[in-house]
Amino acid sequence: MQTAVFEKMIGEAIQELDELSTHTAIDHHWVDEIVVTDMDANTIYYEVTGSVVVELQYGSGSDVANDIGSRDTDEYPYEAEIELPISDPLTVTASDVRVKVDTSSFYK
Repeated sequence: MQTAVFEKMIGEAIQELDELSTHTAIDHHWVDEIVVTDMDANTIYYEVTGSVVVELQYGSGSDVANDIGSRDTDEYPYEAEIELPISDPLTVTASDVRVKVDTSSFYK
């Protein structure tokens, strides 16, 4: 699941992170907990919680090189929801993952 969550984060823009800087790059993440939240005859529902570390760049690469831009690193908690068929509960792809990142600490 950890790999699928990471692939989701780097494979498409996460709006909550994208709004924070001119260029936002996912550095790495870690999983704190994986919980089965529900199960029915066909599907297992998981919730994954963890933290994601990002590089926030303000300005272009040349702005940074010329000291008129900057880079910073920050960390934010995330939650990911995953639904998998009960017939194959261990095969997870990025398309199975929905991620929400809590960036509220950025604004404090």
